Amino acid sequence: MRSRLAVLVAGSLISLAVAAPAEAAAPDLGAQGLKLFKTYHGDGDWQSPTVKLKKRDYRATVKYTCTDSSGGFMYLSWNGDQNGYESAHSSKARDTVTLNGHKGAMTGYFKVSTWIDCDWTVKVYQ
Repeated sequence: MRSRLAVLVAGSLISLAVAAPAEAAAPDLGAQGLKLFKTYHGDGDWQSPTVKLKKRDYRATVKYTCTDSSGGFMYLSWNGDQNGYESAHSSKARDTVTLNGHKGAMTGYFKVSTWIDCDWTVKVYQ
C-alpha cells in the first residue's frame, strides 16, 4: 500500500510516495491447499534425484521461459516405481505445465525435457 506525503521545502511543495511496510508473505500453497514440498531450478533437460512423496496426492508445476525465436517446448513427467507414470507438455515459448498426481507410485523421479535455451522452475506440492 502506498500513501503520499506532501513536504514544504524552501518554499516549494514536494510530493513523495511512501511505501507501507510489507506484510509477511503467505506460505506457498499450491491449488487445493497443498504445501510446497520441493523446488528445483535449471535450464535444458534435467532429471531429479529419487523423490519419496509423502502422499499419493501431489501437484507438480514447471514454469518456464525459452529465449530462442523458434519458440519453445516443455515436457514434464513423473516416472514412478511400479509403472507409475504421468506427463504433461506445452509447445509455447513461455508457460506453466501442471501434473495432478492422485494415483500411482510414491517413489520415483521428475523429468524435464525441453530446449537448451529454456529456464525453468519445478515446484512439487503435497
